[in-house]
Order: sequence, then C-alpha cells, then structure tokens
Amino acid sequence: MKIIDYVRSSISRKLFLGFFCVSFVPLLIMAIVSYYTYIGIIEKKTVNYNHELLKTMAEKLENYINRIDQLASTVYQENIQYILNQKDKSDIIKNIKDMMEIDLTFQRQLNFFNFHDEINGVYILNNDGSVYYSSKGAFGDKYDFSKEEWFNNIVFGIQDKVLIGPYYKNKIDTSMEKTERISINLNELSISYVKRIGSIGPTGKGLGIILINFSMTEIDHVLIPLRAGKESEVLLLNEQGQTVLSNNASTMLKRNDVSTLKEDMHTFTGYFVKKIENQKVLITYYRSKLTGWDIIGVNKVSDLIVEARNIRIFTALLLASSFLVAIIISIVLSMSLVNPIKRLRNKMVKVKNGDLNVFMTVHTKDEIGDLSTGFNEMIAKIRYLIEEVYQTQLHEKEAHLDALQAQINPHFLYNTFETISSIAMVEEVEKISDITKAMSAMFRYSTRLGRELVPISEEINHINNYLSILAIRYENKFEISMDIPEEALAYKIIKLVLQPIVENAIYHGIELKPGKGKISITSAIEENKVKFIIEDNGLGISAEKLKEINELLESRDDKAPANCAKNGRVGLKNVHDRIRLYFGENYGVILDSEQNNGTRVTITIPIIHI
Repeated sequence: MKIIDYVRSSISRKLFLGFFCVSFVPLLIMAIVSYYTYIGIIEKKTVNYNHELLKTMAEKLENYINRIDQLASTVYQENIQYILNQKDKSDIIKNIKDMMEIDLTFQRQLNFFNFHDEINGVYILNNDGSVYYSSKGAFGDKYDFSKEEWFNNIVFGIQDKVLIGPYYKNKIDTSMEKTERISINLNELSISYVKRIGSIGPTGKGLGIILINFSMTEIDHVLIPLRAGKESEVLLLNEQGQTVLSNNASTMLKRNDVSTLKEDMHTFTGYFVKKIENQKVLITYYRSKLTGWDIIGVNKVSDLIVEARNIRIFTALLLASSFLVAIIISIVLSMSLVNPIKRLRNKMVKVKNGDLNVFMTVHTKDEIGDLSTGFNEMIAKIRYLIEEVYQTQLHEKEAHLDALQAQINPHFLYNTFETISSIAMVEEVEKISDITKAMSAMFRYSTRLGRELVPISEEINHINNYLSILAIRYENKFEISMDIPEEALAYKIIKLVLQPIVENAIYHGIELKPGKGKISITSAIEENKVKFIIEDNGLGISAEKLKEINELLESRDDKAPANCAKNGRVGLKNVHDRIRLYFGENYGVILDSEQNNGTRVTITIPIIHI
C-alpha cells in the first residue's frame, strides 16, 4: 500500500510508471514469447528431423527384412517344395541328396541377393521342432525348438512370421538382457527371421518352418544416419520391449527406463517429453509396420536449446538496454509534461496569495499550452472583473450619496405636500389636492431606503400615482391600458424600473404626437422569467437613432449615461444597467421602434418570490 500511495502522490511518478510500462512491458512480453516460440520451433524441427530419420531407418530395416523374406521364400521353389513334400528319414541316401539340393539352392539365392558373411545360418525345422536342414555353423541339430514360444505360435497359426533375438551366436536365449547396459560386440549377436513354410498345393498344409540367422552388424548399419551427437541415442526395441540395438554405448537409458517407454507409445509414430534421471529428454519413436519393432530417438532437451542460449543472452542484453532506454525516455516524457504543470501550479499559488500580476509563458500548442493560455485569460478576466466591481461599487456609493443629499429633511417635504393638499381641500381645489397626494406617495416610495426590491404591486401603484398626475396635466391626451397577471403582483422587482419607461413613452412618443395617444402595459410569465412590455403609438424612433441608442445601452463606457442624456434616454440606460447589475447579463431592456409607428420596450427580470 505504501508503494501505491507513493506513486499516487505524484503525477510525475504516475506518468513515469505509465510510460515505462507502455514502452518496456510489451518488449519484455515479446522477448519472452519470442524466446519460448523459438524453443518450440527448435523442438518441432528436432521432432520432424528425428521422425524423418527414424522413418528412413525403419524403411531400411524393412528393406533388409524384405530381402531376408525373399531369401526365406526360396523354400517355395519347386525343387524344395518337392523335397519337403517327400521327406523320408529312412532313406539316408535320398536325404543326403535332398540336403545337397537344398544347400545348393540356398547358396545360389545367397549370391543372388548379395548376402555375404552376415547370414549365420539357414534352418528348416519340422513341425515337431526337430531340425530337418541346417547350413553352416549355427544351432546344433539336437536343439529342441518346440520349447520356444514363437515356434508354437507359428505352428499353430497364431503368427505367420516373426523376428527373434538378439541372442548369442549358437545359443538362442536372452542371457544378454541380463546386463544392465548394452555394451557387447555386435559380431557376437544374431537375429533370426522365422517364417512358416506352407505347401503350394491346394491343401496349403504346413511343411515346417524356415529360420534364417543374420548378424547384428547389418542391423547396426541402419543406425549410421543418427550417429550425430554423443548425447543423442537411438534404440531399436523388439515387440517384447527388449533393446535390440543402441547407437550409444554409454546409453542414458537404463533397462527400467526402456521398459516404461512402451507405456507412452500409443501410436505408430509420435513424440513426448519424459523426465529420466532428473533431466528432461525428448523421445521420438517410429514403429515398423512390417516388423513391429520400434525405433526410438532420445535427445536431451538441454542439448536442443544450446542454440537458444545465445538467443537468451542476446535477449537479456537487449532487454537490459531497453530497460535503461525506457527509464530515460519515461523520465524525459514525464518531466516534459509535469514541469509546465508545476510552473502553472506555482503561478496559481501566487494568485491564491493575492498576486494577480502573474503571467504563464506558453511554449507549446498542446493541451498544456491551452491550459496556460486559459490561465492567462482567466487572470486577465479576474483583474477586469475586480476593476469593474470596484467601479460599480464606486458608482453605487456616489448614487447613494446623491440619494442621501436628495433626502435632506424628507419629513419636511412630506409635511409640505400634506399641507398643500389640506389647503387645496379647504379651498375646494380637488386637482391640486390629488396631485399633491400622488406626489407625496411617489416621493415617499422613491426616497425610502433599505428596500431595493419591492413587490410588483407597489411598483404598479407607483405608476398609477404617476399617471394620475399626468392625466390632470394632459387632460385625456392619452389612454392607458394595463394587463398584469394576478400571479405576477406577488413577485419582486427593482424599485423605479417601470416608471422611467412610461415617462419616456409620454414625453418622447405621445406628447408631440398629433391626436390621442395610447400606452399599454402588459406582463407575462415565461420560463422562470417575468416580462413587462410597455408599448405606445407615438412618433417612434428612426433606424439610425435606434441603432445608436441600442449601442449605448450595451456599452460599458463610463460616458454612456452622458451620451444617453444627450439623446434624452438617460432613464432607459439607468434601468438597463441597474437590472443587469442586479440580475446578470441575461436580463435587461430591449428597445424596438419604427419611426411614426410607435415604440416597444421589453423588460425581463427573473422570478423572485416575496
């Protein structure tokens, strides 16, 4: 957890770790995968190579056995078939002639098949196990073959032919298998090819068995192609799992190891890895379909990957170099990203401490560059807003001072209006009384401090007082229509917002218009907003002058109020600025007019509940 917290506590460490993982980890994975893929390729090539060699050896062995089989088929020649069908032990002279005939025939066949000293003997056995014919130096005539399992298998038709051995010359037993390892002279060993002799007549009766002994040296020639390495071994196993031949005198496989190999050989050809004497060996095998014998290739796995060691060393050096390069690149990239952020953070700390005279130098056009540019713009905006708030507060103080100056002894003015009203009533001058009452109410409403926001109903009463005075003055010069929803009367509005607009409508629109004027004051509630529309049918405003007034309304220049005063629109500018100052840029006054077609003023404020 401490390591995780340490990494999380710094963006530079996160970036370094991220860049390092992205740059080095894929190389590491690729190197590991490549190495083991290479090992697999070597193993596969070794298996394929051994398979082809074992197949070639099996074919050579089968070719040699086929030659032996062809030699054994000599017994199917007409003269030998005749002799075997007419055997008569009582006629000694005939038997001698028959033996000479058989011997001569086999000599011709031996020369024909180019057999030399590798054939140790040819035997023709009777069905009772006795020797009918034997050639040179082999088993004695008195040897009882009927005790051999293979002999009974052939006589009783279980097998048609079989290879037996190896065994010592002139002794057909397996005493050589008692040694722990095979390290004897091959010239001392023989293998026998045994085949049933059948009559070529319609009966096909068994006439005996032919047994041909041949030297192990000829079989050893089959192993020559695989005498490649001291640590590789090729074994020839017979059907009983006994070792017939090995190409390596210092065999790595003991007898119990060889006996267990057959358990893993489930098909005619294949391979598997087996652990023998604490080391892994690759076993490749091929079974001859003709003989049933297995040719087995044994290779140490450690020997197979000798070439891969150089690859492993090279890969390790490459990974070490890549590790260092990845660290350097990760540091450079992380610092190139983090240093601008640190500089920006330091600038922000200065701003936090009140220093707004900071500037972030922008060196790049990427996201960090955009962030730095945004920071500079934000600081400039903050400085501007602070200046604007300062100016606004200054104007408010000036306005407040003006209001205080205008309220010198307001009770005296209230009492004066009340006195004038009382005198007018005594003298029965109602108009003067009405005017003074309205003026007193307006003055009290206008000069009341501490309530900037008032109910809309009070603002409407103020307009009514104002219009009652003008109605006496202008005597039916204009008509007033007012449509304010009952719901809107309960909301709040800034004081003295509507009256200046109505005043502008009368003095700038209706007063100079020939005939009777009309003024409508309506209100509507739309999407959390209250809209007031003051519309007249007065003289209107020319397009040029309307554009000039709208530009002055949107202007933030301190001279704008003075310019509006020149245009007789100071009340309009005052209302617009007060609304925006109080509620924001989304609210204010919109002026729309057309010359000789009247003027329309729309005031928008937010809904504020009492």
